[in-house]
Amino acid sequence: MKKFICGILAGILICGILVGCAGTTPPADKKICFIDNPNLPLYSTKDEIIREQGLELYEEDSEMYVPKDGNFSKFLDLDWSASYFFNEDNFLRDVSYSLISGDANTDYFKDVRSHLESLYGPGEEYEEPIMGYPGFSWNISDDKGHSYQIRAYYKDIAEHQYTTIEIVATEADNSDSEKEPDSYSSSAENTWEKVGEAANEFQQGIKDSSGVTFHSIKPRNGIISQEQFDLLQKGMSYSEVMDILDSPEDADIPSDDEYFSCLWETDTSFVMLSFDKEGLLTYNSYGLE
Repeated sequence: MKKFICGILAGILICGILVGCAGTTPPADKKICFIDNPNLPLYSTKDEIIREQGLELYEEDSEMYVPKDGNFSKFLDLDWSASYFFNEDNFLRDVSYSLISGDANTDYFKDVRSHLESLYGPGEEYEEPIMGYPGFSWNISDDKGHSYQIRAYYKDIAEHQYTTIEIVATEADNSDSEKEPDSYSSSAENTWEKVGEAANEFQQGIKDSSGVTFHSIKPRNGIISQEQFDLLQKGMSYSEVMDILDSPEDADIPSDDEYFSCLWETDTSFVMLSFDKEGLLTYNSYGLE
């Protein structure tokens, strides 16, 4: 009887060990995980990412997913807007994190770069292809064939900092893309060209920030073209810029104002300008034809 009981206990112990081993998943390499969720691998399925990150479709006919209920992604003690795209095989194609800061006295990008270098090592210099924003990139992979490129870039505009981090599945993981890893990312392509979410978010973030007043740009034919915008140059006077944009000058701008900003916008495009005492300081646009 004693031998029988010992045999049962031994069997239970062995089964428990086997079940325990079978139910233990080796932890994922942290560098192949989401920045805001170091326990969620980038190569997780679409359903897993949507569930773990709490995502929903941005719009019913959109391909972009965002955090539910206007929530933010949090890391580095900052709130980041995030957008996710998936490929036809239901794996991550790219994710983009955007931060707009109204604190001109804090170098957020320095902290971002340090954080990314702590994860991925030294980065290579990178220039965002549409606006020419400076930044850094990292190529990462694991022994399972998963590979990604991380791109971080920034721009100081109108005393605000605009910072973006993109994580893009490279060809080994991205069946939708035929682009080289260092080409223009599908995240930026969808965000700026197709959806325009980051551009509009950036615009709205600056508009909503305290201390920034926008004066109107009112082109006489109602439209500003890309051709007109391309004629603008840093240092141009306000009058010269309004002549190029075929817009009357805003009489509400004080003649002794050393710094002011101007905005023209439609549902699908905008032009944002800032001037100082030397003339045109910054000029940005989205969606012009």
